[in-house]
Amino acid sequence: MKPACQKHYEDLVEQHTLPLGSHGHQAAAEDDNLDEGLQLGRESSATPDDVPGSDGGLSSAEPTKRRRVMVEEVEDEDMPGAHPWIAEDYPGRAAETLGRGITHFDDLCSEQEALGQAAHAPFADDDKWGLAKWLISETTQTGLDKFLKLPITRNKTCPTFKNKDAFFKKVDKLPTGSAWICDVISIEGDQRGPNGEPLREEVELWRRDVVDCVRELIGNPAFKERMAYAPTRLTRDGVRYYGEMHTADWWWDI
Repeated sequence: MKPACQKHYEDLVEQHTLPLGSHGHQAAAEDDNLDEGLQLGRESSATPDDVPGSDGGLSSAEPTKRRRVMVEEVEDEDMPGAHPWIAEDYPGRAAETLGRGITHFDDLCSEQEALGQAAHAPFADDDKWGLAKWLISETTQTGLDKFLKLPITRNKTCPTFKNKDAFFKKVDKLPTGSAWICDVISIEGDQRGPNGEPLREEVELWRRDVVDCVRELIGNPAFKERMAYAPTRLTRDGVRYYGEMHTADWWWDI
């Protein structure tokens, strides 16, 4: 705020700062003038004459109701009484089983069994694994260090990692999915160098093999009951609905 504006504001405050006593209506009126002088753009408060049953004072005036946010409940599409979904299965043969393969999950289980490790390795049990997931999702690195230094954590929880460095070493031992691949690409720009040559810049492209990603998703037992291998048409009340890939037309047509 500029000095001139600041001084103008302070002068207005001094002029209109009055105790609210027997002359409460006068103070309220002057407060309204203060608002107009500052051009705050607010709606003026109700004057004593506007208050029902008032003789001009504020002693019997009720507080003015403030505007409140109203929340309207909207019925969900799956509320009781709604018509059920109708799923039309693909009439032809969409896929064929060629045999059972060894998934990435199977490889991990066999490796852990050969090394004599628990299912939650490198963590000791399900409790320690649950603590690790919470620390990863709910804390920062600074908060992680502070948590591990608490006496109750060291004496009662007794984690196998004493600081964040030891914790992240364990996290790095967890099984990973498809490996990331970094490609360095040289790009020619639209600017010229001092000798008129086009300037180039090297950028990094991080990617993963899409076939490995699909293989990992299909082999993950957590998704076993949610995999779709054939197209489906979903309708409700005669209306066609589109959602995941297997509910679209392209998969059905091919």
